Amino acid sequence: LGALPVLFTKFDANCTNNGATVSWSTGSESNSNYFELQRSTNGNDWASVATIKAAGNSSAGRTYQQRDQNGGNAYYRIKEVDIDGHSIYTSIIRTNCELKAIDMVIYPVPARDLLNVVIRSDKSLKTQLLIVDGVGKIVRRMDASLLNGSNTFQFNLKGLAGGEYIIRSNAPDVELNKTFNIIR
Repeated sequence: LGALPVLFTKFDANCTNNGATVSWSTGSESNSNYFELQRSTNGNDWASVATIKAAGNSSAGRTYQQRDQNGGNAYYRIKEVDIDGHSIYTSIIRTNCELKAIDMVIYPVPARDLLNVVIRSDKSLKTQLLIVDGVGKIVRRMDASLLNGSNTFQFNLKGLAGGEYIIRSNAPDVELNKTFNIIR
């Protein structure tokens, strides 16, 4: 029996804003044809996510990467197929990448006079962004038209007292809710 056709040195998955990114590295490849990234939700039934061309013959380390837009709670494995049709599988790794259709990043935190709000959205919609104080009173309000992609808004916080505030959306299907502090 000859050497293994492919020596895997790394295999992992990382959650991203739009699914999971699966990456793997090989220390060497011999007569490798392609890799098939496979995904399962139960660990038994596997579906192909993508086919990635392999190096063929390589003694140098190589790194591969493939995005899975489905993300979620999933299992992944790599099927390596040789030029002669033989195949081997990696071990199985598991991810739990909650797929958020809309998410929000705010900065600087703590804030003084300005609060930058970046909202990434997978659809276009209109909402209002509300800044609410510690007793539940709306102290700032802004109409926000979200486009598919990244949207940036800026709140003027001048005149607001120091303390804890919440920024949220008034649209029922938009779950944006972050706490931040204003320092004076």
